[in-house]
Amino acid sequence: MTTKTVLPIKKRKPEIQAQKCSITRVSAPSPSPKPLNNANQKSKSILTEEFKVALHVMIYKAEGIDNPANYPSVNNRAYNVVYWLKPDEEASTKIAVGVNPEWNQDDMVVLENLDDEVFLNVEVQRFDSLLDPGTSSGKVVIGRVKIPVPMEFYRRKVGSFPLLRSDGNGNRLEGSILLAMRLQRIKGDSESTLQYYADDLFFEDDVVN
Repeated sequence: MTTKTVLPIKKRKPEIQAQKCSITRVSAPSPSPKPLNNANQKSKSILTEEFKVALHVMIYKAEGIDNPANYPSVNNRAYNVVYWLKPDEEASTKIAVGVNPEWNQDDMVVLENLDDEVFLNVEVQRFDSLLDPGTSSGKVVIGRVKIPVPMEFYRRKVGSFPLLRSDGNGNRLEGSILLAMRLQRIKGDSESTLQYYADDLFFEDDVVN
């Protein structure tokens, strides 16, 4: 009787090609991503060329902002988050109310130029603050942070990031914002047509404490 030796199959990691391209925005994807149908599958090199590279941002909540012990006069706690990669292309979340406001909102920002260093800029704003000194619009920035964008596929940066507050009392760390972000390859310009590069649906978390 002849014994056959079966060698293990070596998995190949898909090749990733960085694309250079300015930042434009597309609609946020649905919570359950839709990979490409098998009938539409092509070689990975062709898919990489056809798909755009985007930053998938998920903004969860803020904690420790406008501490009632330090800001007893703040009685209207309505907040949103403004974020951007380029200053002239800002985006924002819905308004959430509470001591620890929750947004649980995601978005896709297309990267048309993968530079060596790309940063996600985040600001938490409080609304209806007409009594605060120096505010005519009723909006006050109560914290901001600048976070380096993860430049590897299959990796997601997630964590609670401390906010820097600047006011008449100087600059200090106060409160934090919980968010996650990762690079993804996408195709389509709306939620109904959005498709994903299938391998990008599998990733590992880099947790920031």
